[in-house]
Amino acid sequence: MAERAPAPDWRQLAAQRLGRLKLAPEERREVIAELAAHLDDRYRALCAAGSPDPEGYTLALVADWNALGRKIQKSKEDPMNFPRRVFVPGLMALVLAQALMSTSHHLLVPLFGVPTAWQFKWSVPAYYVPWLLALPLAGALGAWLSRRAEGRPGQRFTAALFPAFFAPVAMVALVIRVTFFVPQDALETFNFFEWLLAWVLLPALACSIGALPLLSGAAREAEQTPPSQTASA
Repeated sequence: MAERAPAPDWRQLAAQRLGRLKLAPEERREVIAELAAHLDDRYRALCAAGSPDPEGYTLALVADWNALGRKIQKSKEDPMNFPRRVFVPGLMALVLAQALMSTSHHLLVPLFGVPTAWQFKWSVPAYYVPWLLALPLAGALGAWLSRRAEGRPGQRFTAALFPAFFAPVAMVALVIRVTFFVPQDALETFNFFEWLLAWVLLPALACSIGALPLLSGAAREAEQTPPSQTASA
């Protein structure tokens, strides 16, 4: 009777196939050990039952390792991670963006009396263009703070885009005001597509430019640890 091949190293196999799992080192080791034990139990049961391909049938238990990794990741997420990694960094980016707009408006748009030498008479181009050029700083701040809070690239990018999210929220309040308190003919001067381009799309692009250098790189030490080393630890 031919000898059966030695059992696979389920711990190493699970570590390799869950290589993109973003957890703290200790938590990652526990997840891999638990999954490896489950696979080993299944493999031994199939061997005892005389299965012709116990390894193949065992691996068939996991149809999609990426989906399994996402499911594990979601189950391990701390409910406070979103505020810490996305909302707070994004809010700080929004505060900086609004501060930049206020500064630009104050310096370049005459509010009272005769404009000074460094101010201009045209309102929107005067403060809008310098503000737009400064927005990458706000995007970079949001992505950097999210990265410091161990945010993943998608979370960093979301935090960086908060200044562009402000306009749609303000638009809701504006629509309510226009609907109930402003004469209907005031809408004739409003161009939705120009507003969308100027206050959502272009700011989002500017913030993205600032965030791009901060989207790469691991947020955690666990992401920098090769799966084989993590499994053997």
